[in-house]
Amino acid sequence: MKPILFLFAFGLSLASCTTGPKPGSGSKPAPAPVQEVFEYVCMGTEPFWSVEITAAGIYFSTPEIAKTAYPYKAPKTTDAGAVYETEAMIGGVKSKLKVTVSPGACSDGMSDTEYPYFSEVVRDGETLKGCAREKD
Repeated sequence: MKPILFLFAFGLSLASCTTGPKPGSGSKPAPAPVQEVFEYVCMGTEPFWSVEITAAGIYFSTPEIAKTAYPYKAPKTTDAGAVYETEAMIGGVKSKLKVTVSPGACSDGMSDTEYPYFSEVVRDGETLKGCAREKD
């Protein structure tokens, strides 16, 4: 008798474990959590520039402009990719930075390295285009 009760109780405990809604129940499974931090390294040539996107901040630099920090703000995700918009006070002047990272094979044109993303940076009205990869 004990084995039968054990199997019955074990069966009930398994029945309560589900991985999704029961067919016809009308409820939907909970959506997967959205990744809030997308970390990338973006770069371009002619002119040379780079942007590093991390949870700690978004950093812009060129050979003429030292690494400049902008606060990290979660991206807006669109069909075109991830769009980061942020601003910072730099030398008493408000500086705006918009970085778009879009999926698609991209070559930097100099090293023939293939990157998995295109990038476009608009900093204070100047548009720069290049490639991107996920940050290590």
